[in-house]
Amino acid sequence: MGPAVGLPGLTSHYSGRFGGDNGTPAFHILDVRTYEGGAIELINAATGDSLLLRGVPLLSPDGARFATVQEPDACELASELEIWRVTGDKPVREFNLRPFDCDTGGGWGPSDVAWRSRDTITLVRNRLPADSARRANGEHDTTRALLVRAAGTWVMDTSTAARR
Repeated sequence: MGPAVGLPGLTSHYSGRFGGDNGTPAFHILDVRTYEGGAIELINAATGDSLLLRGVPLLSPDGARFATVQEPDACELASELEIWRVTGDKPVREFNLRPFDCDTGGGWGPSDVAWRSRDTITLVRNRLPADSARRANGEHDTTRALLVRAAGTWVMDTSTAARR
């Protein structure tokens, strides 16, 4: 798709489809951009219901969940990670983590997010370095971590075993 009619500066592009297997609903992915930033619109292929996401959905190996990471845009690091469960016609947010504060530059931002299994996500925690020269060069202090779902709850694992 090209620019939307009547909305200057708004563009949308079809980015693909996921789901529709094993009884899960199918969704279309639409990448929507404006001058200020963008979002991903997830559209249920059967009902037309839509949901705005902060990042591209990364589908779990079993198709029951997906994760999104907000793009840095005006912020120096990604500032939000969400995990959604696909149920019925509309996904339900199961987990939301906002580890980075754009205003203060404090905390950490997630990157390299990938599903290791149906209930484990591996990621890199990026912190802005105190050294202004390294920061100006776009460098980050990084550590690996896992998000693990156990007993219906997502928990961050930063142990040595998680860093492998």
